[in-house]
Amino acid sequence: DNAAKNEAEKQPKAEEKPDPQAAKNDPAAFENSQTVESDGVTVTGVKYAKNGQEIEVSGTGWKNADGTGSVIAVKYDGGEVKSTNPVTYDGKDLAGRGVVAVVTANPDGTFTAKLPFPNAENSTGFEKWTDGSQHEINFLSGSLQDGDQKHSATHTVTVGEGAPAAETPKA
Repeated sequence: DNAAKNEAEKQPKAEEKPDPQAAKNDPAAFENSQTVESDGVTVTGVKYAKNGQEIEVSGTGWKNADGTGSVIAVKYDGGEVKSTNPVTYDGKDLAGRGVVAVVTANPDGTFTAKLPFPNAENSTGFEKWTDGSQHEINFLSGSLQDGDQKHSATHTVTVGEGAPAAETPKA
């Protein structure tokens, strides 16, 4: 009985997995994705960041000659936004340097991360992050871990739902 139950639990999960992806990959969501390439590294994420929601990003190429993944410091608007919570790596709090997150890439150079949307509860300098405003998310490697290769990529986001203008042309 348990074996049948376990098998039944395994089956639907494998079949259900593509369905949420299909919902995420509808044309509107697909148009909200962008990839930035810089010096052998990429960062992929949303064009439009919804106010208050985490900003999902991923990357490739963030690896070192010794086969380890890079340690990436993430800043908003070149460090203008500062986390009011500790952002630690290797025992050091980097929040004062404008680092809002630290991401460690996998040995193959890939990463996925959910970044905090800046607000009164987690940062200073968040006030400019209002609907319609555009911001830079800076990804930097080369200073937090010995042997890290220097890379940087800047991903630009606009706060809001996106631009429906193309769907409703004004005659």
